[in-house]
Amino acid sequence: MDEEFTRDLNILKGEFDKEKREIDMSHNMEKRELIDMIDTFDEETKERLDALKEAFNNDWERIKNENVEELESMKHELVKKIEDLDTNFEQNFNKYLSETETWS
Repeated sequence: MDEEFTRDLNILKGEFDKEKREIDMSHNMEKRELIDMIDTFDEETKERLDALKEAFNNDWERIKNENVEELESMKHELVKKIEDLDTNFEQNFNKYLSETETWS
């Protein structure tokens, strides 16, 4: 009876160890698959994020350049207006001087 018990125990132990190894192997394979999926997701997310950052930087540069161009245009317009006002002032001042000289 003791031998039969030991033999049955060894059989059960062997079957248990075999099943445990299979479960461990299955677990490790599933774990690797999940890690691969996570890595793939991380890579795709990083690529999308990089693309969004690049698009943002391109738009930012474009807008900045447009603003610089607009500011330069406005600056030139103001300089032209100042020159026109200065010329107008000089003409009117000279006209005033010439008119007041004749009165003296």
